[in-house]
Amino acid sequence: MRNKILLPIAFLLLSIISMNAATKAAADQPTETMTLITGKAIERCTPWTTAELSGKLRLSKLPISPSVKIYMKRNQDVILSARAPFLGEVLRVELTGDTLTAINKMKKTYAVTSIAGVQELDTAFCADVQGLLLGRVVVPGYGELSEENVVNTIRELDGEDLLMSPSSDPDASINDVTAAMRLIYRISTEGVLTQTAVVKNGSKLLCLLDMDEDTKGSRSIDVTVNLKTPLTFRLDLEAPKWNVTLPQSMKIDSKYRKIPFSEFLKSF
Repeated sequence: MRNKILLPIAFLLLSIISMNAATKAAADQPTETMTLITGKAIERCTPWTTAELSGKLRLSKLPISPSVKIYMKRNQDVILSARAPFLGEVLRVELTGDTLTAINKMKKTYAVTSIAGVQELDTAFCADVQGLLLGRVVVPGYGELSEENVVNTIRELDGEDLLMSPSSDPDASINDVTAAMRLIYRISTEGVLTQTAVVKNGSKLLCLLDMDEDTKGSRSIDVTVNLKTPLTFRLDLEAPKWNVTLPQSMKIDSKYRKIPFSEFLKSF
């Protein structure tokens, strides 16, 4: 009689243990996948001091595709120079610290803006821009993705891809983060950054970068900026060159007219 009573109880306990083990295995699988993809994304963030990116700028309103060079000194400077056939340099954009200067050499106009004091940005803005240009995941305020700063992100799987968003709230989800401005990354199974979205107030898409990288490190970046009149352009970039010399900043003389940054963007 005793055995007849104990047998169903033992069977029930074994069933519960098996169910718990299966549930734990199912829960661990996404975590292992996220950890694997995150590790590959971190491996791409190798140390560097200066870099040069060369390629083409493709803008629908431009009859030609200017060649582009982007020079960077880590955490300090970004200089973008666009040149057109027979015309030489037509556009210069310089980001130094918290100051952004854009110069249209064809129309002799320029615009200057500062990100200092902007709530959503900080002094690490330059480093964040550099990381994105190099096709790396950045955690604003903490630099390129690393084992140390990954705790300042939230991660979810979307099919085979990993979605990642910088956040100080570990219990938040990709969809319900309500920060005034945030980044959402899409990362492939190989740890390659394929998409970056800048979202405001939880749902408004401000900017979208779609990225495609080949085996040699060359990348295409399709950019959409949602202004009153959306601005779209494409950057086709070769693999980075490291340890380069940066050009000097451009001196703006009296021939140039200063205009608001919003007007400068519309001029293209």
